[in-house]
Amino acid sequence: HCVTGVQTCALPICKEHLTLALSQLGYPLPAAGLPFVFQLGSELFRQLWHRLRPPLPNGTPVALRAALALERLSEIHFFTAEALDSVLCSFRALNLSQTLPPSDVQIRNLATVGGTLGGAMNLHTTAQRDLERAEQMAVQLRQPSAEAWVHLLDGLYRIGTGSWDLAIRRLLQAERTYVELGALRR
Repeated sequence: HCVTGVQTCALPICKEHLTLALSQLGYPLPAAGLPFVFQLGSELFRQLWHRLRPPLPNGTPVALRAALALERLSEIHFFTAEALDSVLCSFRALNLSQTLPPSDVQIRNLATVGGTLGGAMNLHTTAQRDLERAEQMAVQLRQPSAEAWVHLLDGLYRIGTGSWDLAIRRLLQAERTYVELGALRR
């Protein structure tokens, strides 16, 4: 239930289940302290490398499951104010999803990282480029739900930059698409 987004369990229970699932899938989360710092640095470096040399899409179904679990876990960490944990999960989910063929998972994770780069790290040019790329992928792959996610995150990012008109436009686009799809959980 936690991975599909059904709101049937409390966040701490979802976090526990997703962390266990990642361990069972072979993608355990690092312990606090130095292992965490090393893993975060590794994921940031891996993403930089992916930007220079995009990986071949040779990921496995297990990598897809792990990317989905990490995607959800990054949201949980965000809502429980665990910023660095959220950043780690976001970058790790994007890195894994980039080893798979282009999909809605990759689009959502690229938009999440774009919002993170702009909102938390003040890398606005890179954030805007990631959000634009995610939107282009969503249109090309005909993924309206993923496109709405991009609009939602772009709108939230624009609020942080004070671009009110653009923020409102993007948030309304997201709302309109979610209403059309009957997907109101976001």
